[in-house]
Amino acid sequence: MTDTKIPFSRIFWPTLVAIGIALSLGLVFFFLILGGIIGSFSEFGPEPYAIENKSILHVTLKGTIQEKSNSEFDPSSFQFNESVGLSDVLFALEKAKSDDQIKGIYIDIDELNCGISTARTIRQALNDFKKSSDKFVIAYFQGEAISQKEYYIGSVADQCYAFPTSSFMLAGLGSEAVFFKKLLDKLDVEVQVIRGQNNDFKSAVEPFFLTGLSDSARMQNQVLMNGIWNELAADITASSNIKTSEFNGWINNMEVVNPNQALAHKLVDGLLYKDEMMAKLSKKVGLSSNDKIKWAEFNEYAQNAFYENQVLIQAESASVAVILAEGEVAVNQDCVSSK
Repeated sequence: MTDTKIPFSRIFWPTLVAIGIALSLGLVFFFLILGGIIGSFSEFGPEPYAIENKSILHVTLKGTIQEKSNSEFDPSSFQFNESVGLSDVLFALEKAKSDDQIKGIYIDIDELNCGISTARTIRQALNDFKKSSDKFVIAYFQGEAISQKEYYIGSVADQCYAFPTSSFMLAGLGSEAVFFKKLLDKLDVEVQVIRGQNNDFKSAVEPFFLTGLSDSARMQNQVLMNGIWNELAADITASSNIKTSEFNGWINNMEVVNPNQALAHKLVDGLLYKDEMMAKLSKKVGLSSNDKIKWAEFNEYAQNAFYENQVLIQAESASVAVILAEGEVAVNQDCVSSK
């Protein structure tokens, strides 16, 4: 019978060499990662963002605009999703007013997602920029659909242009309510609501015991919607030199559902494809057709403006700190007491 045992030396030395190589590679990666972490702590802010003369601040309003800037890692796409916060937007527009390198603002609006109050704040900042400086503001609407909120922000610009094949969604405001009474009846679930006799306008609990809006709930929703819409319509018509009554008539009759109708009602100044829009911007800053537009990208510009502002604040006397609290507010009944 032949002896098939492998000598110990033939196993030990290759294994030892492999372990040594693996440990060496592991140490290299460890020190690289450690160096990156230490290097990140050594940075005290973003590098100065260089702006060339006759640059156009490219304001891209796309996606969600939150209260503060955010950067999250998306495991599905294996990349970081960054969003610019409202504070950064406002600080950037304030700085751009006195920045001699910035000759104007180009607002690129597509698939914007934000609340009405955020939209109105951005619009007011753009309006202040336009009135406080002699610089131009041009808005360009693109994408498959132009929402009412997107048009509201862009309408503040000196000139508004839209993609020729987009659709307009100017339909006014509305609200919806979901009622659970019939569902709860089928499930044989009884809901007990404690509400005072004179609390008709406390309608948050109505979906649990009614099948439709009460007169009080309908009235308060109508007053709320009318109040918001009157402000939006007044801002739009003031910028477009249109009578508010005419604008409301167009919305009530659904007369603005495509770019051609928007152009006919003078809600936009022209219908342009992207290359035509770029050519118009080039002429605006005195460039020839062969010259490239000098852009100041808004994200970098906003982050630098916000950081510089915070450095100045820290160098001054003590200020009031603002803490942003996001999410639902819940009351612990055990903590509520009465005397």
